[in-house]
Amino acid sequence: MAKSKKVQAAKSRGTSGKKTAAAAKAARAASGSKRAAAAHTARMSQAGRGAERKKPDSAATKNRGLIVFGVIVGLVVVLAVVSKLRQGPPIKLLPVTVQLTYSMGTHEAGPLASPRGIAVGPDSSLYVADLGNHRLVKFGPQGEVADVWGKEGPAAGEFKEPSGVAVDQHGDVYVADSWNGRIQKFSSAGEYYGEISSQTGNFYSPRNVAVDAQGFLYVADTGNSCVKKFDADANLVKRWGEYGTGRERFQETFGICLGPQNHVYVGDAGNRRIKVYTADGKYVKDIRVKGWQSGVGWPMLTVDKNGTVYATDVQQNMVWIYGADGKYLGCWGNKPDKEIFISPLGIAVGPEGSIYVSNMNRGEIIKLAPYQVK
Repeated sequence: MAKSKKVQAAKSRGTSGKKTAAAAKAARAASGSKRAAAAHTARMSQAGRGAERKKPDSAATKNRGLIVFGVIVGLVVVLAVVSKLRQGPPIKLLPVTVQLTYSMGTHEAGPLASPRGIAVGPDSSLYVADLGNHRLVKFGPQGEVADVWGKEGPAAGEFKEPSGVAVDQHGDVYVADSWNGRIQKFSSAGEYYGEISSQTGNFYSPRNVAVDAQGFLYVADTGNSCVKKFDADANLVKRWGEYGTGRERFQETFGICLGPQNHVYVGDAGNRRIKVYTADGKYVKDIRVKGWQSGVGWPMLTVDKNGTVYATDVQQNMVWIYGADGKYLGCWGNKPDKEIFISPLGIAVGPEGSIYVSNMNRGEIIKLAPYQVK
């Protein structure tokens, strides 16, 4: 009996010990849960503080994005302005008056075929390089057909696509005989006087010619991309230019004429501009013709006694006009109800100041009132 009580007491102590251990374990578990909860709370609190710290960084990023966007917009605007400046002033269509029209009409010799270069003599006779017919046509001051000479061939007085013509103060006529590679000289009645041959001039398809008051000839030697100056005896006295870019270089010379101070104006096809030189070939200035910047095949031009420059634009059916200082003045062009120009190409100024233009695809020459300085 006593032993049984002892066993029960021992069991009771064991049970009590187990309860105490379990209670301690539970207490430790509770304490661990509290610490975990506290740690979680601390982490959440720290994450919250981190999020709060990130808010200003997000705003800064947004500001930087706005700055970058502003810079891009600014660059686009600047590029647009620069592009506008390069294009020059907007097109300014000026009034134009046709004074007279020259054509072969029903003449027995047949109509003009792709007329190119033109020139006006001291008596106001008009000379036309009738390229498609390989001949030269002379019109009287009132538009009547006065004479026709030449045919296709290499002999003296014959032509192979004549493209330019000039008349001196005596009325003698000079023709750029392109694919015969020479410059031929005639009287005003078509009498053959002589030539600067392809061998003497070493030409490669000369397209235009001009003559000054002293009798010097200036030839646009197109294929050689240069200008050649000859005296009255056909001696070469000056040459300038070669293929390339820059003041002293050309990419095919086409139109050529003389202006005030005996300056030489040259239509530079590949460089899309007019280049101006002294009679000795020293560079003076450039004129960037607005309508030529998209491309120009035959850059032809003339200059009046005031230094006003007229440049034809066969692609856009316009004549661009610039002042003696190179300033853009405006242009002549077609209107929806008034078609004046059809592939305008050759251009010349007459002794009275009128401007003559060859409408290449219409087979005619039109005489226009000159630009009026305002």
